[in-house]
Amino acid sequence: SRGVLEAKAQALLEKKDWKPFNAVLALLVYGLVLFPDVENFVDFSAIGVLIARNPVSALLADLYYSLHIKYEGRRKGILFCCVPLLQEWLTSHLPRKDSFVSNPAGLKWHQRMMALTEKDIFWYSRELDGTEIILSCGDFPNVPLMGTRGCINYNPVLAFRQLGYPMEDKPDNHLLEEFILKEGEENPALLRKIRRAWGQIRKKPWTKKNCMAKPLYTQWVQERVEVNRLPFDV
Repeated sequence: SRGVLEAKAQALLEKKDWKPFNAVLALLVYGLVLFPDVENFVDFSAIGVLIARNPVSALLADLYYSLHIKYEGRRKGILFCCVPLLQEWLTSHLPRKDSFVSNPAGLKWHQRMMALTEKDIFWYSRELDGTEIILSCGDFPNVPLMGTRGCINYNPVLAFRQLGYPMEDKPDNHLLEEFILKEGEENPALLRKIRRAWGQIRKKPWTKKNCMAKPLYTQWVQERVEVNRLPFDV
């Protein structure tokens, strides 16, 4: 539990026994911040991610999985993922202009965001220059992810603009094929396939950057908005 781990960390801190202190502190961060589950308890799955030493793919998996489950069931309630990570991503793309930041009209957040247009979004940061992009893994047409709650894929072709590349046409449907393994479902063969796939990574070749969206892609997005009945205009 959180109380037991915090007491252990405090005792190690007083002894200045830094190596085990750092391990307990890392476990608290993983279990309570990065991979939250039951309040004030660290889940076994968070311990597994800590032992694996690289939380990135699991963080992304939990984020996508939680959003998918909420959207699929049109459910209200808490997102079980690293919410600060989602907030950081969202705010990094919001406008920097004074009128939006100062909010002189006193609008609520959902009103401010629904009023944004494509031209208002801060699409790309130069800090991402040099970032390698994973296009797909193994036999998957996109990128499979294993999280603490289930497995899901994400589609890199939809994120090109955020990485500085143009969106020239609607994505090939094959590249957007979806799969999800929900919490509690058993599929050992799929889990083995995902693990093998991460040994066969394909990356995007370097091409000229141009952060823009062309009409064919924009039209496709507008059609998707109509299909999914999002409550705002694009």
